[in-house]
Amino acid sequence: MKSVVELLTGKNQINARLQRSFDKKFRERELKMSLSRLNKELEEMKFCPPAFCSAKPIHGDMRRWSATILGPPGSLYENGVFKLLIEFPAFYPAVPPRVKFITKIFHMNVNEDGWIKLDVLSRKWSPETSVSRILLAIVSLMTTPNPDDPFDREKTSMYKRHRSRYNDEAKLYTSIYAKGEY
Repeated sequence: MKSVVELLTGKNQINARLQRSFDKKFRERELKMSLSRLNKELEEMKFCPPAFCSAKPIHGDMRRWSATILGPPGSLYENGVFKLLIEFPAFYPAVPPRVKFITKIFHMNVNEDGWIKLDVLSRKWSPETSVSRILLAIVSLMTTPNPDDPFDREKTSMYKRHRSRYNDEAKLYTSIYAKGEY
């Protein structure tokens, strides 16, 4: 006759196997849904891209996209061509993508590594938010920086205290680093 410990251990092993099986099926279903959503968004980008923007998978990898934003007219980034990287997690759209500028940019809401601090990519994320909406939010941020939620405090201080110096620096970075073809 088996002891209580042996019975419980056996039961726990069965429960653990069932949980792993369930977790695997859940992950597979979520991954399929995520890829389906990304394919839908790719079609949207092909046929109805947002103004000044384009995006597509890198070498067919649906989890890593390359995006391009043309500097918005009238902004400090006008005439610049900015390359971005969009990385989609396995559970996208339940979890937001990570987005960074590959092109060096002088902006208070972008850190030295190019990562963007944007509310729609963090605390205001919604699974309904599309790649198009993310790119439009970044274009908007390029036109109107957010000093209330900065990534770089020094740049924010310059923006608040010496706006013309901040503007000159942003334009200089654009002229040096954001040359390229769309």
